[in-house]
Amino acid sequence: MQKLLIAGFMVAMIILYGCAGGESTPSGCTSDSNCQTWQSCQNGTCALKEGYCSANVDCTSIQQCNTTSHICLVNPGACTQTTDCDVRWQTCGTDGTCKPLTGFCASSGDCRADIEACDSETHRCSLLPGRCENDYDCDSWEGCDVAQKVCIPFQDRCNDDVDCISWQACDARTHFCKPREGFCISTGDCASWQTCNGETNRCITGPGYCGHDSDCNEWQYCDAARAHTCKVKPGYCDATSNCNSWEVCYTANHHCVPKAGNCNSNSDCGSGEACNMATHACES
Repeated sequence: MQKLLIAGFMVAMIILYGCAGGESTPSGCTSDSNCQTWQSCQNGTCALKEGYCSANVDCTSIQQCNTTSHICLVNPGACTQTTDCDVRWQTCGTDGTCKPLTGFCASSGDCRADIEACDSETHRCSLLPGRCENDYDCDSWEGCDVAQKVCIPFQDRCNDDVDCISWQACDARTHFCKPREGFCISTGDCASWQTCNGETNRCITGPGYCGHDSDCNEWQYCDAARAHTCKVKPGYCDATSNCNSWEVCYTANHHCVPKAGNCNSNSDCGSGEACNMATHACES
């Protein structure tokens, strides 16, 4: 009885393992239905259908096996014929890789070094900014140095300050060199109270004007907030018109002093007289 139980158990295990093995890897086939969709039953064995693969070794050197579709696909950039490439700008080279057609580029390495770059949209080489073959490749204020293939600003034109002389700056809107603040080419570049010094190209104070009190006499100050002219300080005068009606301008010290018989204090009057502050006349 015990021997029968042991024998039955062994048969059950063989059946169980045999079924499990059959589900994971069929050991044979009787028809294509026993195989994967990309296989066919040949001589009792599942084999690859023509045009399909199970691994990269089933493909050519420029292909790899797609494990989902089990079809050999050409590696990116590789080809067996021109249609494997982007026919708009590529052809299939003899080494089995896609090559740019004449006049096209895959990268800037296909263009002239330091002069051109490859446009990633058109796949054509185009001149780098500032590079040129002729004047028409440059901006309107530039000419082409054909030997160096570089666009150079015309005289008095510029792209930045280094194209101008030391006392000028580049106007980014007009691309003309213009005087920096405080410098000039002509008086028109200066403030209304200044003139242009042609030797230093600096704006300087014009005749009859002032920029600071030091440009005026000691009894004057510079009206720099308005007309940039020298004005008389309070209590001083340049002429009698700067004084009160009972005073005259004493030009020796530019002070207003009372006219004869007039006064600002008793000290301006003679002995026995006093200053009438209402009339500014000395009275006895």
